[in-house]
Amino acid sequence: MPLYQATAFFEQLGHGWSESYYRDSGGLTDLAAIADFDRAKIWTKRANCCGTQTTLFAQRASFVTVKNDSVLNYIPLVGNQEFTSEDPATALLIRLGNTDNTLRKNVFMRGIADGAVVEGGKFAEDFASFGALVRSFTNALISESYGWYGSDTKTDMHVGGYTIQANTNRLIFTIDDANLPPEVVGTPIVVRGKGWGGCCKSVLNTTFPCVYYGTDQLITKRAVAAFPYVAPGGFLTRRTYALRVAANARLQKIVERKPGKVSYVAAGRQAARPRG
Repeated sequence: MPLYQATAFFEQLGHGWSESYYRDSGGLTDLAAIADFDRAKIWTKRANCCGTQTTLFAQRASFVTVKNDSVLNYIPLVGNQEFTSEDPATALLIRLGNTDNTLRKNVFMRGIADGAVVEGGKFAEDFASFGALVRSFTNALISESYGWYGSDTKTDMHVGGYTIQANTNRLIFTIDDANLPPEVVGTPIVVRGKGWGGCCKSVLNTTFPCVYYGTDQLITKRAVAAFPYVAPGGFLTRRTYALRVAANARLQKIVERKPGKVSYVAAGRQAARPRG
């Protein structure tokens, strides 16, 4: 079934942030209809957890495996008029868990009720109707099978060696094809290097994007300032990801989570510089 990402964008007094959840569309392929579903099922409830000064101003729906397919709707859902918003850098930490609580995801809810933060930073769930509104939102996430996109499997791939492509300085890795699933040339893949350089630091011991270069080869998307290959070298690790459906939600505590700029708003031009 098509897996998609549902994202909402918030604004509060010039500060911005977003929240994303994942869901199986159940065979529905119309992103506009999916966005309408998200708005009706979760985003109206999420906006109701925000104070007066906060607005959920846009939503986006996009399939995980399709590039540049998103539907973006500007849907100004103003915050709840019954209470004011807490500082945008203050958030309620909510922990989503799977059925047996072996997997978890932290969610940071900003724009919360000012009166729900008491005694220097404690969470007052019983403030007015705020706690019930938050529970209504998290219950909707659970009942409608929303969740997060989490790591599923991790495979270490043996590297037989690499060469440095002339003129581009991109690295071409030769992989044991028993660990590399077949894909067409040009298919992107993200890997993480480990064990390179022995006891010394190496630029390859990090996460970097590659593409398939052949049946048993990957090439980095960008130039890498690496030394020529010296055996035995290291490994490249690839991960697969899967939908983790939320089965429960725990309201944890009040934390600091700094916001950023408002999404989809231009930064403006740079100030004129003196010349001469």
